[in-house]
Amino acid sequence: MSNSKWESGIDLLILSAFSYLYIPVIIFCVTWFKWFIGIPVSVFAAAPVIVLILKTGKRGRLSGAENIIFSVIAFLLCLCWCYFSGLGGFVLQSGDFPKHNVILRDLITMDIPVRYVFNGKKGFLSYYIGAYLVPAFVGRAFGGSFDRANDALLLWTALGIFIALLLIYRESGLRKGRALVIMLAAIVLFATFVCPLSAIFSRWRPEEVGDGLHWLSNTIWIQYSSDITLLSYVFPQMLSGLLGVALFKAFRHEYDKWGLVLAPLVLYSAFVFLGMAVLMLTVLVSDLYVQEQLSLKSIFSLYNICSLITAAALVLYLLGNIIQERPPGIPGAFGITDYRGHFFTLLIFDAAWALWFVILYAGDDKKRDNALLAAAAINLFIYPFLRMGYYNDLCMRASIPALLTVAVTTAESLAGAMAGERQMRK
Repeated sequence: MSNSKWESGIDLLILSAFSYLYIPVIIFCVTWFKWFIGIPVSVFAAAPVIVLILKTGKRGRLSGAENIIFSVIAFLLCLCWCYFSGLGGFVLQSGDFPKHNVILRDLITMDIPVRYVFNGKKGFLSYYIGAYLVPAFVGRAFGGSFDRANDALLLWTALGIFIALLLIYRESGLRKGRALVIMLAAIVLFATFVCPLSAIFSRWRPEEVGDGLHWLSNTIWIQYSSDITLLSYVFPQMLSGLLGVALFKAFRHEYDKWGLVLAPLVLYSAFVFLGMAVLMLTVLVSDLYVQEQLSLKSIFSLYNICSLITAAALVLYLLGNIIQERPPGIPGAFGITDYRGHFFTLLIFDAAWALWFVILYAGDDKKRDNALLAAAAINLFIYPFLRMGYYNDLCMRASIPALLTVAVTTAESLAGAMAGERQMRK
């Protein structure tokens, strides 16, 4: 926990995590907005982060030959995960990558801000571009090279996942280096139990069963994606979600700083931003109920007020995408999913993620944050009832922070058990 005095030393891991999220935000503000908007918003974004880094001091360190060796191994594994997920363009890419490639190419080859003319109408690129900006400017620095930008995208994404992993590892209290690699493996492989439960579902509802991998049902569009799917299809959401969860856990009880974690997520994914906001709100309500001494005044800090201004500016930019006119037949409006006649579908879908909670609560983990885990469960129970987007992206993507909370908690417990050490209280 930080105190009110200026601490000596800088926590390089916290600095790296915030810098990773905020550098694209600053680049965006100074290159896309008019100067009289971009400069003030950049100040509101950067100043509180700088103050936080200077005041926080060192919260812990990762040292020793074992940690260094396993950190190198973990980074190489992060690089391999990103490589085989299609980042960099070296292997066959998923069906979402044409969109990623077009955005990256346009950010390299077109003037900033990117503008379009289509059917006589003028517009600009309004999308979640945070994950593309640094690689795109690398490509621009190499004479507009799409290949160099793709190389940078691979390295930049792997670096972000690695920073999040190190932060999660340090905050877990685990100290054996091999726990870091075990934790990464658990995060990579994390998924709900939709695949085995699809076999049960297919016996009862053979006419409704989905592909058994992503979709439980071919009628009710609800999906909680595996981490492998997230990185290979929507890497900006996976990346920002993992960093957001890592920082949220690091500042779990420092309510005055939550806005600094939340604000930059807008530029990476509006749904991840929404999901993290809902998760934070659920945790806050729970903490207010349990802790009598907790006051709402801690929320209205200067950190959070500055973050609110930053987030508002980024949301205004994304409104160009959110409120635009959509082609006929493309559902975009918010709605409620009707489960009349499909109660069994909802039951199996909920069981697919709820089994992880049964497993986690069966273990004796004294350091497990039960309030955070319970908040994630509440969120995951609610999202299947909500609908927005052609494939119901609201359910699929707003659930990412809650799902990753479960994934990280599972990884911490598994790593502690397999590495032969208990999680240490700080």
